Amino acid sequence: MKLSQSARIQLEDFRSSTTDKKLFVRISVIIMLSEGYEMSDIKSCLGISISSIKRYKKYYKDSGIEGLEKCYFVGKQCELTDEEIKILKSELDDQLYISSQEIADLIFKNFDKKYSLSGVRKLIKRLGYVYKKTKLVPGKSDLVAQEQMVKELSKLNEELTESEALYFVDGTHPTHNTAPCYGWIKKGEEFPLPTNTGRKRLNINGAINIGNETKVHVDYTDSVNAQSTIRLLRQILDANKNKSKVFIVSDNARYYQCRVLK
Repeated sequence: MKLSQSARIQLEDFRSSTTDKKLFVRISVIIMLSEGYEMSDIKSCLGISISSIKRYKKYYKDSGIEGLEKCYFVGKQCELTDEEIKILKSELDDQLYISSQEIADLIFKNFDKKYSLSGVRKLIKRLGYVYKKTKLVPGKSDLVAQEQMVKELSKLNEELTESEALYFVDGTHPTHNTAPCYGWIKKGEEFPLPTNTGRKRLNINGAINIGNETKVHVDYTDSVNAQSTIRLLRQILDANKNKSKVFIVSDNARYYQCRVLK
């Protein structure tokens, strides 16, 4: 396949300016053919089939660069109607499906249309869904109340004066134990990791200054309770003797609300 000097320059210029990888490969095929490369060599260099090379050659002979630019392969049209897609999306939004097979069964049951697993994956990706880990949220969370609390805290923080301080307090109970992980292990064999024999844990009551994250107060204790909270609040008061007011934000744990603490 011979190219004129001007055609060769045009192809090289077009190839150097394109960001389309498929078009880059198609143009490279034509240039390599013009240089006398065998199709088997082009196949090895570019990682494409002989039939693709022949097809690109025909595209160029018939329509020049425009033939190489044109996409001659159109994906299989979706078998679902617009109304069926709307119903499917509504179902996926309301209900969690953990496998492609479940969705394929759903489509067959509701619309009497059979999809392969790869076809289902392509379909739901095209509809804007991805396979990812679910997100855990507190079972008793109230989104409206949370949003209102955020607004109130943001306003409080913005209006905080030099003579005031704002702290967030919470208890935490870390445990020390072995956690399983993924690794390369011989097939059919186990790789045991010894775990701790007890359930001993640390009990920590802590507070952080929202205006200065380096100001942290901690009470290490056998149990996070009213007495621990009193010791923690005394630390905060001792560190803020020059403040006229200290705001404390906590959750609804009983030891933050009990009579002893008040």
